[in-house]
Amino acid sequence: MGMPKDKLSSMAVFLTPLQVLLPWMIGKYTAGPRPLNVFLLAYPYRIFMGGVFAALVWWTPSFRLPGGDFPLILYAIWVAGYCFHQVASYCMFVSMMAFNAQISDPKIGGTYMTLLNTLNNLGGNWPVTLILSLTDYFTFRDCVVKNTKTVLYSCNTKALVDQCTKGGDVCEVHIDGYYIAVALCSVIGIIWFKALFSKIKYFQKIPRSEWSVIKK
Repeated sequence: MGMPKDKLSSMAVFLTPLQVLLPWMIGKYTAGPRPLNVFLLAYPYRIFMGGVFAALVWWTPSFRLPGGDFPLILYAIWVAGYCFHQVASYCMFVSMMAFNAQISDPKIGGTYMTLLNTLNNLGGNWPVTLILSLTDYFTFRDCVVKNTKTVLYSCNTKALVDQCTKGGDVCEVHIDGYYIAVALCSVIGIIWFKALFSKIKYFQKIPRSEWSVIKK
């Protein structure tokens, strides 16, 4: 989108106080017997924020100033978006950690908690790795005559990209795979939420003693 990397990095400074305060603020809502209710409330909101970020990525280049920079209001919008996303993300994370802490068997120390946290981390990370690896396959490029809009052919493979550039033409992105990935993940996320909403509610109703490895 063309924003300077140092400006993007500086946005994290505004998130630090929020990241410190959020777990403390959310903690009082996850201390009860139904901590995953917070997860269920934040989940649709986080999917919505994915669409918001996709829209921001799409519109940001149109706000570029003649000098190549962007207006301050745009940076403020991005910081606000990051803040809203962090609220949803931390609500989900803290609620899962609270549930894990409640069902962990104290008789085997931190082993149970470590196992549950490992499963949580795997569940949260492998979809990101998968979709990022597939994004290029969702991206479609056209070989365009330099300084014109004349399309010669598609250049979706490395060989065709090299052929296009060697001929003095430009291989431009026609459809960015990022937007397809966001749409696909949003649909999958909605289906997952609809399919497992009642199951997550059920998990909270199971007596905590049933989660123990060593039962009396």
